[in-house]
Amino acid sequence: MELLERFAAGDLEAFEALFRAHQKEVYAWAVRIVRDSGVAEDLTVETFWRVYKSRERFDPAGNFRAWARRIATNAALDHLRHSRHETGLPEDLPCATGADPAVRREARERISKAFHELPPKYRLVATLALIEEEPYNNIAEAAGISTALVKVRVFRAVRMLRKKLNSLGVEVSRSNAAQETQFFGRGGQRKMSNEENNKEMKEFLKQAIAPAKDTELRRDLWPQMLRKLEEQSAPVITVPWFDWALAAILSAVLVFFPGSIPALLYHL
Repeated sequence: MELLERFAAGDLEAFEALFRAHQKEVYAWAVRIVRDSGVAEDLTVETFWRVYKSRERFDPAGNFRAWARRIATNAALDHLRHSRHETGLPEDLPCATGADPAVRREARERISKAFHELPPKYRLVATLALIEEEPYNNIAEAAGISTALVKVRVFRAVRMLRKKLNSLGVEVSRSNAAQETQFFGRGGQRKMSNEENNKEMKEFLKQAIAPAKDTELRRDLWPQMLRKLEEQSAPVITVPWFDWALAAILSAVLVFFPGSIPALLYHL
């Protein structure tokens, strides 16, 4: 039986082999989205936990790599939804090559603030498309949406970023804003204008937000994965509080009134 068939059948050794073969790639993808190594490690384990739970629905003839990446993307998106007001871009990320040295810390903070206030689904595609420069078709496959929808979300993310940056006193470009206004009156140039606006925003963001440089996983996460499997798979037995109360009352009766044991046995 092939490895993927054994995995789909619930073989733990097959799952371990797949985990060890793909954990680095899943981590590298996650860290490019969340930009935090500790969070990316947790998301790698969470991704494979979801993979393991869904093993019966996996087609052994399918593409495990693409399937795992899509699950990792969903896990990262869930993280962004719950932590978008708490987690910022690390300050120790190196600036992109060619970054304008005149960009002040205050401007960087405002750019980061505007970026992190994007709705999670837009922040995800903006991170991958504008900062990481991932091809649209790759983003679409990973997010489980069409390439056209990826383009729409990038366009909307750029538009929202312009508004947020303007409200924070950071102006991307006066000339390009005029181009965008002119473009809406001339539908035939729509595609070109979108590409120009995306390119300008991409270069602007790189002044403050560099692509993830260190995407290498430096330790084996299988011990954490195995621990999660054991914790999640172990049955949890709960006893209602009234059962505990009844047991305590019976114990007290037997201790203080031993003569009542025959009567209790008779009624049982």
